[in-house]
Amino acid sequence: MIRRATTLTWLLMLLAYCPSITALDEPPVDELAPRIATLLRGWDQPDTPGCSIAVVKDGTIIYSGGFGMANLDHSIPNGADTVFRIASVSKHITASCILLLEDEGVLTLDSDIRKWLPEIPEYDETITIRHLLHHTSGLRDYTSLMRLLEIGDEDLFTPQQTIDLIARQKGLNFSPGEKHSYCNSGYFLLSVICQRVSGKTLRQFADQKIFSPLGMTSSHYHDNHLEVTPKRATGYAEIGEGKYRIHETVLDHVGDGGVFTTVEDLATWTTALGEGRLGANLLQRLQQKFTLNDGEVLDYCLGVVDTRFGGQRMLQHGGGWVGFRTSLAAFPRQGIVIICLGNCSAFQPSRISRQIAALVVEDLVPALLQRPDRATDRRDRTDSSAAAPEDAKEWDHRQVLGRYHSSELDREWSIIDSSGTDVALDGFEGEPLAIAVTGDDLLTVGRWLKMQLIRDEEGAVTGFTIDAGGMSGILFQRIVEQD
Repeated sequence: MIRRATTLTWLLMLLAYCPSITALDEPPVDELAPRIATLLRGWDQPDTPGCSIAVVKDGTIIYSGGFGMANLDHSIPNGADTVFRIASVSKHITASCILLLEDEGVLTLDSDIRKWLPEIPEYDETITIRHLLHHTSGLRDYTSLMRLLEIGDEDLFTPQQTIDLIARQKGLNFSPGEKHSYCNSGYFLLSVICQRVSGKTLRQFADQKIFSPLGMTSSHYHDNHLEVTPKRATGYAEIGEGKYRIHETVLDHVGDGGVFTTVEDLATWTTALGEGRLGANLLQRLQQKFTLNDGEVLDYCLGVVDTRFGGQRMLQHGGGWVGFRTSLAAFPRQGIVIICLGNCSAFQPSRISRQIAALVVEDLVPALLQRPDRATDRRDRTDSSAAAPEDAKEWDHRQVLGRYHSSELDREWSIIDSSGTDVALDGFEGEPLAIAVTGDDLLTVGRWLKMQLIRDEEGAVTGFTIDAGGMSGILFQRIVEQD
């Protein structure tokens, strides 16, 4: 990824470095291949999916290879030229496209997104492009909304339907800049902004500005699920007893994901970033920090997580969608990049990348090699603990029975009688789901969905809001039955 000629640049970017007291021996290049093969022996079988790996040092590929099968139907093995869907590893490429648009003077990162997305509601506070890039917008994640609509990742749901769904959300999870919560909606909307600003789809823009100039002939944003892509890997999921099923998507969304590429092309891309071939400061700008409203500085930059592993600075991002699991990790001081692309949902690319890092990255501290040294996980989490039922006020299940509609989801759910004194949620995921009373006007369905009742001045239940999948405040209003 990085040439020694750019050492000064990297030293300026490195915020702090304290040498470890213990260093691992770096194996010669000719010893690296068998060591990596040992790590991947469980996936290097004629009847399993697998992965492709590339290791780059100072801008030169020192290892590349494939393991397992790209296609089980036709016994086609994975190789360094196999094309994978890289899922969320795409995000830093999307961010790069936005930065290139900024260079053209057609937008700024602090622009109001409604300048190009007028269908998004005018919330109390402005959402900027910068908020989308850092996952601090408060927008609800469309993939989580899809689950509430009972739309799976293998079902058809168009980009326009997704824009409409996001635009129907009357509320945010939080005020822009208040929190960090990973949100695919933001990066998907960046693809829409790119198209409306430039007049080109994100695929066309990236091809013109990035992929074609760099000779990345096996790379593109895959915005047509019917398109044939030579040498592409098929995604798979385990079904038990050593068997697999095809696990692909028909979604044509890009921005939050959607890049198809190879480990060789990604090596070209990361090297070009390090050498400044797409702008002298593009790589540095991808590492821009964001400060939350309370003063906390995030380690999530622009599609890149600035973290530490084994005591060393690491720039990293992972991806997972349908039958693909991917990771890209760079160690700036050492000039090392590790690219790991897998075509099975059970594959663990981050773990493999860390194991390879232990072989090739100098000055790692052995005691710190288990996982990246992130002080906190800033992904928004909800407290799974619930108030004990005895904390709830006297409960009359009849007061909540009825039909409820959400204009944000365009769905109707019902709360129905169950066993005489209990209630259940009907209209979602087939069979009625048991509802538990866990606090004052607080109901839960399993461990993932919370329902907060809304009452009028007389105490009658007029609706409820739900919290689920990192989202909050989605409104359901009671349907008044006509006599």
